[in-house]
Parts: sequence; C-alpha cells; structure tokens
Amino acid sequence: MQWDLGPQGLAVLGAMSLGFGVVAGAVVGGGLTHRLRACAVTTLACVVVGLLTSEVLFGWATAEELQPNVDGLSRDEVLLSSVLTTAAVVLVMRQLARRRKERPEGTGEDGAPRVGLPPRWFMLLFWHAHRALLRVTHGRLGLWRPRPNRWGALRLTTTGRRTGRPRQVVVGYFEDGRNLVTMAMNGWGAAEPAWWLNLQDHPDAVAQTRDGARPVHARRARGEERDRLWARWAEIDDNLDAYAARRPAETAVVVLEPRETAATDI
Repeated sequence: MQWDLGPQGLAVLGAMSLGFGVVAGAVVGGGLTHRLRACAVTTLACVVVGLLTSEVLFGWATAEELQPNVDGLSRDEVLLSSVLTTAAVVLVMRQLARRRKERPEGTGEDGAPRVGLPPRWFMLLFWHAHRALLRVTHGRLGLWRPRPNRWGALRLTTTGRRTGRPRQVVVGYFEDGRNLVTMAMNGWGAAEPAWWLNLQDHPDAVAQTRDGARPVHARRARGEERDRLWARWAEIDDNLDAYAARRPAETAVVVLEPRETAATDI
C-alpha cells in the first residue's frame, strides 16, 4: 500500500475526528466522565477508520479521479465513514451506560459511590477542542439546548479580572425560568475556575446559547435556592455529590440572570 496522505490531509483528518468526538460527547448523555470517554473513543476511532477509508479503500483515487481530495485524503468518503463511526460509538456507549446502571456501584469508606474522572490533561484538551470547534463553525456546532435529564452548553464571555479583556469559556447549564444556571466546578479540580473569579469582579457577561446571545448578570445562589438548583443538577448527573466531594470548598451554583432584571449582589 502506497502512503498518499500528506500533512494537510492528516491535519484535516485530525480536526474532523476531534470535531466528531466533541459531537459524540455532547449527544451520548450521562455524566461528565462518560461524555469525555465517548469523545476520546470517537476521536481515536474516526482517525483509524478515516485512515483505512482513505488509504486502503480509496487509496487508488487521485485528485483527478475522485473529488474532493485534500492532500491525499478522500474527504467525502472519510466524512461519511466518520458519521457512521460516531453513530456506532454513541449507540454502543449508551448501551454500556444502561448496563452499568443495572449493576450496583462500589462504595467508598464514607458510603459514597466510587467515581473516577479522566486525567486532567485530557479534560483540558477536550475543553480547548470544544472552543476550537465553536470558533471554526462560528457557533453552529458545539452549543446545544438543555433537555429533561440533560444539561445544555453555552459560551460565556466574561471580562478578565486582571487584563480587562473578553474571555470565553464553554459551560454546561440548565434553565430555571428566565435564568441560566451553571456550576463553578472547574472539572472538579480544587481551584476555582478563572471565569468564576472574573465574574466575581465583573458580574456582567454575555451568554451565547443556541438561541442567540443575551446580556446576563451573574450571582451566586445561596440557601434554599442553592439547595433547589443543586437538586435539579443532581437529577441530571447521578454522580454529582461524589464529584463535588473531591473539592476542598463548596462548589458555587452560578445564576445568570437577564441583565435588565438582575440583582446587584453576587
């Protein structure tokens, strides 16, 4: 077999595979760990299947014989194979998740379920890939609306507390009336996320959802409101309390109110 795939073709294949990985993580359902695992498996599978499709099944094709061909990459055929691969991975992982729910979970010394998280480097890679997908597609991919038992994704633009420049981050959320509710969890790491620190200094921000951008004012939920919103999030993620126990401080529940009706206390 002659290797025809060049650097540009490899770059396109990698970007395409990563994009499908992010899509798989968004639609597979389940908790954060399950979504990140689906992203990793789909990305790797799409790369492997894409190489086989382009170099083995269509290795004979030249730019003149089969269009479009990107530096040795049979783009349309690889795109189709990636769609089928992503669908297969999502279906398999959803089935595995159903079987896992049927088995009793292991518990730790405190009686809480033992839950694992992906390595920190992988979570950071996933976040950067998600933001890159939003930039490349101008927001057409990477944001989704919340549904019952599933959080949505929005892009939040804050003001840097040190630089004063716009800073963007993608966070999960659900709707509470006109408010958008998210959590300052930082991938369940110990440190507070930078976007939450920014909001504490500059509470006004812009939240972009699938329905468009809206000016918002951020505040921290407290007391009974926090308990109610936390319980709603726990309905979405069964491992919420176990994940939160990993952090040394209480995880802030952040309410993003429409700016014209927002309170001034954060």
